[in-house]
Amino acid sequence: MRILLFSILLFALVLGLDGILKLGLYGQKQFQGGTYLYLPLADYDKDVVRLSVSFDNGRNYTQFYIYYRQSNDLDTTTPNITRITYSSKIKYKTKHTFYFDIRIYNGTDYLIFYVPTFTNASLTTMTVKHVEYSNDGGTGWIIFWILFAFVFILVIASFIFIFYMRGRRNRVTSSQIEDKGPTIPSGPIYPTQPSYPAQPSYPTQPSYPEQPIYEQQPGYQNAY
Repeated sequence: MRILLFSILLFALVLGLDGILKLGLYGQKQFQGGTYLYLPLADYDKDVVRLSVSFDNGRNYTQFYIYYRQSNDLDTTTPNITRITYSSKIKYKTKHTFYFDIRIYNGTDYLIFYVPTFTNASLTTMTVKHVEYSNDGGTGWIIFWILFAFVFILVIASFIFIFYMRGRRNRVTSSQIEDKGPTIPSGPIYPTQPSYPAQPSYPTQPSYPEQPIYEQQPGYQNAY
């Protein structure tokens, strides 16, 4: 009996007070079903806590939320709790990661939050992380991916342009070679006639006027 009580006590210490799990600064926890967790704030010097919740149960979700409150004790029975939806998300097929930004308004010892379970998949394994918070709100990663996509598209376009110019240059060279080939006439081909030297030209003989023709007079005869 004592061994059983000791085992129950040890199990309770492992889980934490009242079944609440401790999440260390910038640590992570993995669990199943709806669970309370707390984050110690004594050594935390920022005014926003960023948490991520990841899971993959083969289903698709467009919305997800958690509950939280600040407290100086670890009492989970108080109804004073706030619901918050995600600030950003990453989805790959059925793997989801939702990010939550919780603002810390006063100096308390703990941040208590509750991660609900799914009614249609109560045994879903979830991973909660306390991640580094920056004031850019994830803008740095967005700018990085935009620049990466721009460079990628620019490289692809450059390769396409280079291959296009090479193909165009090859077509122009082939056309120039064909233009320099012999021209074949459409009619029959005859041998070229030999050429002879030109004959010398002589001066033209002078022309004399024609002599008048006289008619013979009647009654006269030639005397010989």
